[in-house]
Formats: sequence, structure tokens, C-alpha cells
Amino acid sequence: MADPYPHHRNSNGQQLTTHGHGHSGVTGKSAVCASLAGVAVGGPLFGMLGFSFLATLTLLLICFPLMLIFSPLLLCVSLLFVGTLAGFAAAGAMAVAGVSTLAWSYKEVIGGGGGGGHLGLGGGERLLTKENQPPYQYQENRLIKIQ
Repeated sequence: MADPYPHHRNSNGQQLTTHGHGHSGVTGKSAVCASLAGVAVGGPLFGMLGFSFLATLTLLLICFPLMLIFSPLLLCVSLLFVGTLAGFAAAGAMAVAGVSTLAWSYKEVIGGGGGGGHLGLGGGERLLTKENQPPYQYQENRLIKIQ
């Protein structure tokens, strides 16, 4: 049968045994002192726990009828608050979209469209015409010079 207490061996691997009720290092006096210290620390903590539980229960009993009476108003106010936050989020998203569209339009007009693509001028040409230059015209989704 395997040893049920393999940690009860010394450094040489020999089994440590106790004869009778050997000395375990804990005296009755130290156990009483530890218990008193635990009660001295844990007692006030349990007292505060009980007080906070009773205070919470009392406030719940007082506030529950008020919450029940005013719940339609609270629901409407919370829905209004959620709607307001959704409106601010939508406004922020539209502001970002507007600024990015303006930046893109500016780059397209100035000619720094970065790669041209199928929407802009491409090779760095300006959309704005100067005097004595032929105007541009769209033909088959391309911008061409009129000769």
C-alpha cells in the first residue's frame, strides 16, 4: 500500500513517526491567544457587515414603494437619456464623416488625390482651370481635356 503521507519524511527519505500524542508545536495557550485575536479582528468586521446589511434592507424597504410609484417617470427619463446619448453619437459620427469628406474633396480638387483612381484626375492635374486653358469635360466616367 502507498504511503498516505509522503511529506512526512526527512531529507534521507526515512519515515518520520510520532509515538503517541507527540508535541505538535501548538500549545493550548497559543491556540486561545490566536482565537482571541481572530475574534478581536473578525468581530467588528461582522458587526459592520450586519449594520450595512440592515441599512441596505431598510433603505430598500423605504425606496421600493417610491420606485414602484415613479417607475413610469423613471422609465421615460431613462429612455430620453438613452435617446440623447444616441443622438450625440450620431452627430459625432456625422461630423467625422463630414470632415473626412471635405478632406477627400480638397485633395481631389487640389490634385493630390493619391493614385487617381476612377473618380479623380489622377496624375496631379488640377481641376481648377486657369485662363487660356481648355476646360475639362466628363466622358465615359473619365475627365478629359477639350481640345
